[in-house]
Amino acid sequence: MFFSLRDNLHHCTASGRTIILDIEADRYLALPPGMDEAFRRAAGGEPCGRDDARALQSLVARGMLIEQTQAPRNDCSIRIVPASRDVISSVSCSPHLSTLMQVAVVQCIVAWRIRFRGLPAIIRDMERCKLVSGAGVGQMHDHEYAGINAAFEALGLVFRRSDRCLVRSLAFIWICLRRGFAPSLVFGVQASPFSAHCWVQQGEAVLNDTIENVRPFTPIMAV
Repeated sequence: MFFSLRDNLHHCTASGRTIILDIEADRYLALPPGMDEAFRRAAGGEPCGRDDARALQSLVARGMLIEQTQAPRNDCSIRIVPASRDVISSVSCSPHLSTLMQVAVVQCIVAWRIRFRGLPAIIRDMERCKLVSGAGVGQMHDHEYAGINAAFEALGLVFRRSDRCLVRSLAFIWICLRRGFAPSLVFGVQASPFSAHCWVQQGEAVLNDTIENVRPFTPIMAV
């Protein structure tokens, strides 16, 4: 017996525990030890016996795993270079008025879209926008990224930083797309205590956060 993973299901191992991100349900799930081992075998394309099938029954009932007659290709690996530096620590500058206005407007739009359309639709929009706009894989100079970050920080009293990593990161990417660049949105988790975070990354550089803030998190999904 084999199992395949449902679309839009992502997973990683953080501190020895398997954590699943169900992007359609917009929720995380940390697997208990017995289910964890069975899930790793299933996700790796290994055949599962009756004990594994029983351990995974709740995931099957939720539609997260689908029974197959042959080994599937469960390729949910994170294709992103480990971050080794950040832009915020390397460059400091003052924001331009036009950038301040753009950052304020974009954060309002992104917050509204997340509330009324949901994260899955936002991610699909972002992927489609990358294709339609023809945004390249090139990079802006660090001081250009730093200028965008400076605008976010200057507006910190209006748009509080805490618990807004998703809004800030999506807004940051949207601004980059408007300028013809397409960095990655990275979701990360830590297992104990459980916590989730997201940031924007291009190559090995974190663009809108510090390396110290993102280092404790294991990437689970990159867009």
